[in-house]
Amino acid sequence: MYTHPTALRCRKQAMTLDQGKVYTRREIANKCQMSHTTFYKFLERYKEQGEAGLYDKERVPGIRLNQTPPDVEEAILAFVQELMAQGGSAPNREKAALKSAKPPYTGYLDEMASIPGANALNGLTPCNLHRRKRPGS
Repeated sequence: MYTHPTALRCRKQAMTLDQGKVYTRREIANKCQMSHTTFYKFLERYKEQGEAGLYDKERVPGIRLNQTPPDVEEAILAFVQELMAQGGSAPNREKAALKSAKPPYTGYLDEMASIPGANALNGLTPCNLHRRKRPGS
């Protein structure tokens, strides 16, 4: 994995400062603009591997974080193919189902709006009808 030359130079400088015992390790981390936990991580790797431990490593070889696993990808593909085999394209069937569905019940305001004169009694106009809440809530 690629390590930027400036980051590598800063990590080497941090290891040199740590050997000098002039600054605390937290002060060294602050001077090198890294968290103290990152500094300790590189310090341990530097002790074990030498200068090679200062380079960035891949998280887990061969695994990409934002990639869909192959088994999930196959299951989705099989589902879509089965859906298509049942007749027509899936988006068109979904659109038809949405068109035939009744609008959802929206509650108290719809009931009040259907009663003649109820809006005038409650002081509601078309402009502030949407702001009115159910009594007691």
